[in-house]
Amino acid sequence: MAINKNQHFVPRCHLRPFTLGAAGLAINLINLDRKVLIPNAPVNNQCSKDLLPSISMLISSRNEATQKNNLS
Repeated sequence: MAINKNQHFVPRCHLRPFTLGAAGLAINLINLDRKVLIPNAPVNNQCSKDLLPSISMLISSRNEATQKNNLS
């Protein structure tokens, strides 16, 4: 199973209509916490996180934990 390091929790196809020129490359952002405008921010880093656990990974880790508990 391939593990992608940078995984989007909002698919980039949903962000594309909001990108500059609908090209899917850059987006203007507002950081509400810092009250800062970030022009031309790359889309590939937005709404993503390194190594998000997939559902299958979560299920397999729970199954492993259950099996260990059953053996004890």
